[in-house]
Amino acid sequence: MKRINRILYASLLFTAFFACKKDIATSEENIYNTDTNIKGIVAFVKNVSATNDTLNVSFSDLKDTIYLTTKSLMVGLPPIDISKVTIEIEAYKKSVITPASPVTFDLTTPKEIIIQAEDGTTQKYIIEAIVSEPYQVFPQFETTITELWNKSGTDLQLNFPGSNKGMTVIGDYLVMLDNNVDKSASASIKLYNKLTGEFVKNINHYEGGWTDPRSYSWNLETDDNGHLLMGRLNSGGAGFMLDLWPEIDGVPFIKLNSIAGTDLPDNTGKRINITGDITQGTSYVYASAAHYFGAVKQSPQYAVWEFNNGTPVNVRPTVFTYPAAGNGWYNAVIQRASVEDNTLYISWVNEDGYPSDPFETWANLHRINFHIFKPGSTTPAQQVANENFGYRMLDTKVFNLSEGTFMAMLEQSYSTAGTMKLNLFNLSDPGRYSLKPGDNEHEKLRIFSSPESLPTSNDGRYGHVAISKSAENEAIIYVYYANPDATKANVAAYKLAVSKTN
Repeated sequence: MKRINRILYASLLFTAFFACKKDIATSEENIYNTDTNIKGIVAFVKNVSATNDTLNVSFSDLKDTIYLTTKSLMVGLPPIDISKVTIEIEAYKKSVITPASPVTFDLTTPKEIIIQAEDGTTQKYIIEAIVSEPYQVFPQFETTITELWNKSGTDLQLNFPGSNKGMTVIGDYLVMLDNNVDKSASASIKLYNKLTGEFVKNINHYEGGWTDPRSYSWNLETDDNGHLLMGRLNSGGAGFMLDLWPEIDGVPFIKLNSIAGTDLPDNTGKRINITGDITQGTSYVYASAAHYFGAVKQSPQYAVWEFNNGTPVNVRPTVFTYPAAGNGWYNAVIQRASVEDNTLYISWVNEDGYPSDPFETWANLHRINFHIFKPGSTTPAQQVANENFGYRMLDTKVFNLSEGTFMAMLEQSYSTAGTMKLNLFNLSDPGRYSLKPGDNEHEKLRIFSSPESLPTSNDGRYGHVAISKSAENEAIIYVYYANPDATKANVAAYKLAVSKTN
């Protein structure tokens, strides 16, 4: 009784908690003779720090089941051991508890106790343990963003400043695919010093004797081990292909050739992301289905190829539909968190109203969507409030720094002749996903918005984002703003440095 009185005896008086199982006699000498109720109860276990850990007590609606709920622990700590739960129970006067109190149970399976009143009346109680889900402490960060350099299309010697098809980082280089929709004699793959933006050289490209990148080459991408790959859009029956450069100065070869077919959605490959090392171990290629001009709605589908030690498990893709996108999207980016974690970062845009929406509604249109979704999980997708975004999504990249998760998104205003800008988000704390501009602490979700680009003509919905992680807590974010006028097209490089505050 001393433990009950000390811990929570007063809070567990059950006169008001229970309806009596039998009518209570009015004479003082036999008032509890028929009572099988519980007067007080406390339960505790030994946790990892070897101190008493009291469990919360609750009852079923019929008052015949006792639920003992553990405290929620931080993610990463050993769970509370419910194989040895000590329970102390006090019954009313002259009632007997079986087994006798205190008792220690292994509550990995339900157990029972019986209370017998003086007149022989009995009541059975089932005791169940509920282990609470662990809670997570999300890292908090101070962030510093500085512009490293900004180069025009003229500075970068771009032949096609309004339609560059890809941008990525390999080693010391920023790499750009300077090409038009169709293969062009003056197309090239250009290397720049990633720290200064200075042009270095062009590199080799080859396909069946061509001296320039193929038609519908649409992406440059880097795998997790620094290999350069170029993707071909499945448009007009071209199929989806990947070229691999074993070395930056080497000769590329076709790594994947998935010819057009009914199982390969049209226009698969406008955006691709590669997870893992495509030459060894397990790796994945994710390619979204989006029209190459972005002006035609596509089914909300994406294709996935798994590779094992450099060889595709199947040259035919596994195709998925993302139901939350409804009847389709105009552009989409699908990115897998890691080889081990199949969580997907999905951003897409719906342009159904363009270009007929009334002018006065343009400022209030929020068409970009960003979801974090885990296939196979019953947990609904997490969504960042779309008031944080503009109308048209051009490219998105999610990356990790110092145990935090960040996102760079390139967006464009309502008109395809409108301005573009880069937004950076700190996605480390899901509790902030619902924040909107103007809300308290919104600046901790959307941590940076770049100056807007010059007006452009971007009917092809061009534009790319690339990430170079320079340290555990630093990354350089590159953004390409498309413009047919080389003096107005530009690439900007921003350094993001983060420091944990907890």
